[in-house]
Amino acid sequence: MLRPCLLPTLLLGFIPFVLTAQSSNYDSLFMIWTDHTLQEEERLDAYLERLEFLSNPVYDLEPTRWVEHAEEALALGHKYQREEMMGRLLLVNAGLQVYAALDDSWRTALAAYQKAIELGDHACAI
Repeated sequence: MLRPCLLPTLLLGFIPFVLTAQSSNYDSLFMIWTDHTLQEEERLDAYLERLEFLSNPVYDLEPTRWVEHAEEALALGHKYQREEMMGRLLLVNAGLQVYAALDDSWRTALAAYQKAIELGDHACAI
């Protein structure tokens, strides 16, 4: 499970987004994407349409909710042979993997710091 406070941090530093007045369109696309009663290809079309922000990036946090679904979208992209969008799908997945690695590294670094303080190893705690 992604921690909500760290995901926006990743997005701020890793992926720029488009700031537009289309939030209702984005909501509609997200409703299509999350509706598992629809055809998979229709759902994939909605996801890929939302990735159009990569064509002209400007800062926007709205796509945060889409990132958690990147792995499923990538699998559907392979399944339906959407080669023209594979770079974008892979980029979003890479961002998610970087986030997971940073999150795990942070926990390890914190544990090391706490152990150094506990043992009085102040040089290591710096």
